[in-house]
Amino acid sequence: MHVELTARQKEYVQNYQHILHRIKDVQDQLTALHVESGDLIKDLKELREAESKEFPTEESVLIEQVKETDK
Repeated sequence: MHVELTARQKEYVQNYQHILHRIKDVQDQLTALHVESGDLIKDLKELREAESKEFPTEESVLIEQVKETDK
């Protein structure tokens, strides 16, 4: 079905399309940031674990002892 729009109606359609495309772009960027932040948090946890194994503190030794006794 073909509907003939006035110039003013076409403006509205174009504005809606522009806004909807920008919303999609923003949603895509948020998704990418969510994935990236998840990866970075994983990397941070791994780095902290490696550091605590290489340079144990009294606190980390106690934490490990508690973890072992909980098992």
